Amino acid sequence: MAERWVRLELDVAAFDGERFASYVRGCQAAGLRLTTLAELGDTPEHRRALYELNKECSADIPERGEFFSYEEFVRRRFDDPSYDPRGVVLALDGDAWVGWRPPRGTARSR
Repeated sequence: MAERWVRLELDVAAFDGERFASYVRGCQAAGLRLTTLAELGDTPEHRRALYELNKECSADIPERGEFFSYEEFVRRRFDDPSYDPRGVVLALDGDAWVGWRPPRGTARSR
């Protein structure tokens, strides 16, 4: 089985945040709060919640197959040398985790 990873980079110095401000305001107007895993706390409980959200969000990917076990997810996500909880952006509706943008790859949401 072959696996493809896409590594994305963002030049923070050249990033035009204002270009995306209307999307942020729209989310906030809808009652969503954007935060990071670092801001919430990179705890075992939050890592498990991220796994559950990722598993749910991945369910609609065509030909995805069975989702990784939690142990495999930990190895692929948290044990990766590039892992930084400041790059895991979460959308919360109250206390419910409803979407996320991983530090690499494509956006995911429920």
